[in-house]
Amino acid sequence: EHITAHHKPTPNSLGPTVLVGLGDNASSTCATPLPRPCREREKMGMPLVLRYALSLPFVLCGTPLVAMLLGARLFFEWVGRRLFVSPGAVELMDSKDSLWQPVASIRVKPVIVVLLEVEPTSLPELRELVRTVLVERCLPSGEFAYPRFRQRPARHGPLRAWMTWDTVKGFDLKQHVVAAPPDASTADGLIARLEVLASGSAGISYDAPLWRFEIVEGFRGDASNIFSEPGPTGENVGHFKGAKATGGRELAGGGSSFVIWQSHHSMGDGVSLLNLLSQALDSRKKKPADEVDSSRLGTGSLKTALALQAALEVPSLAVSNFFARADKSVFRAPLPSGVSGRKRLGLSRLVPVGAVKELARAQSTSVNAVLVAAATLALRERLEQRGAEVPKSLKAWTPIVTRRPEAAWRMENEFVVAVASFPVGLPDALPTNPGKFSQRKGSVALPDDQEGAGARAVLKHAASSLSALKYSAVPFALGFIARGTHALMPEALSAPLLQFVADKATLLFSSLPGPTEPVLWKLGTSGRAVKSISFWSPVRSQVGMSVCSFSYCGQLSLTILTDEAVDRSPQAICDCFATALDVLRLAHGLTPLAEYEEAPVTAAV
Repeated sequence: EHITAHHKPTPNSLGPTVLVGLGDNASSTCATPLPRPCREREKMGMPLVLRYALSLPFVLCGTPLVAMLLGARLFFEWVGRRLFVSPGAVELMDSKDSLWQPVASIRVKPVIVVLLEVEPTSLPELRELVRTVLVERCLPSGEFAYPRFRQRPARHGPLRAWMTWDTVKGFDLKQHVVAAPPDASTADGLIARLEVLASGSAGISYDAPLWRFEIVEGFRGDASNIFSEPGPTGENVGHFKGAKATGGRELAGGGSSFVIWQSHHSMGDGVSLLNLLSQALDSRKKKPADEVDSSRLGTGSLKTALALQAALEVPSLAVSNFFARADKSVFRAPLPSGVSGRKRLGLSRLVPVGAVKELARAQSTSVNAVLVAAATLALRERLEQRGAEVPKSLKAWTPIVTRRPEAAWRMENEFVVAVASFPVGLPDALPTNPGKFSQRKGSVALPDDQEGAGARAVLKHAASSLSALKYSAVPFALGFIARGTHALMPEALSAPLLQFVADKATLLFSSLPGPTEPVLWKLGTSGRAVKSISFWSPVRSQVGMSVCSFSYCGQLSLTILTDEAVDRSPQAICDCFATALDVLRLAHGLTPLAEYEEAPVTAAV
């Protein structure tokens, strides 16, 4: 779900390196050394220094209160451990996980849905894979490697104040790895099933572990074009086409099986779950789970510096976010009814990751800046299609991962959030003639002057705003506010307060790096290649749209999840994504996607 923030000491540099991008898919320009402290102070400028100076008294005065609340929280957890925790049976739920409210009573359920196309697989084979690799896999110590797959959320004590993970007695794997309903064997039926599972109205039960696999056997229909339409040259380059989804590799066997993985966000964030899916389930991955480095963000000195800077940001951010105006656009659910809880899904056609990197390198920016710019153009076009007023910008929550890549197997929610701006109303961002952008589909003509200038302005804005996040402590300050509010205040107060602030944004934007080689599942005596993976990030509270980019085997796609009250056709936005990338590439003097060719790989000397 995530931009990756990874601090790693590098030789011959001025300090640790910050990577903000798509992990291994980040462009080479995304990694820059942090400046020396004196240079950083020069960049901060007087307004920021003045803000820190004004914040310092509030931080000093508030520290004793926070310390008291923290002490009360630690005592609260100590009591919970003494009364309820039992090794191997009951585990206290971390506040980072309980923040996602794993309860059945809320309307908007933060459920992650992943769709995988694999070579023909049977239900018994899938059950055996899940049983041996996820449910019963043990560490050398004898403990389960992934205990969440056998645990359910529960509440204990007076007022049900302690949230825990309780091990389920008599766990039945057959209730969690099942055959999809017969209706899901057609394209329309499969999409409808995905939308029901994404809504959380079917599938997982809150009286059992919060995950579920469904397999669609005997799919009837065109597996290469479930969501997507033909590409710019007229060829079918939609999702689930084996050769395209695996970077040009032809996969053995005919036909496909579709596997749907449904998981509640409290079990883990998108990065940890997708790495679990692609690495733990891959028969070629040999690294034991207990050898994973669980250390956190960067070196001690860097963590201290970031923490101090983030602490100084907290007072002003807390006030500004509380009193900030909510976005106004048709992509927000109308009040007072709010969101419906019923989800709609969209999925773009595949585009080469190399084409996105090429544009990022040419403009000395990051892959994420290109993706934000393309998504901005697609969202702008959708507003034009609906005849809606185009706001100046749309506020988006952007998760930033704070774990090391090698620690991604841990089942946890380890990220902070930042605020990104989608400048849909940037002057001349797109022609004001509705439908003109859509009419470019199937064409490789150069954009006109207005369209090209608008595309360049959008990319410049996205690059500037994301670059500012590289050295900013704001995301960590927002993390302090969210986690501190939830951990130090009663849930009856913290939940509505956090929801009030979160609901001011229009959408969630996340960027997930997938495997660069096809995942191979070991089923029985043979292997099954995973041809494609599609991932939909969930939303929460009244935020009704989630935009997620995901890459797999050198191909990238955009997925969109919307609430019915926000937009009933997110596929219309996804259909504009590849065209938007074409407009961006052509506006910057590059070839269209249809003519893009991967550069030959040169062996290192």
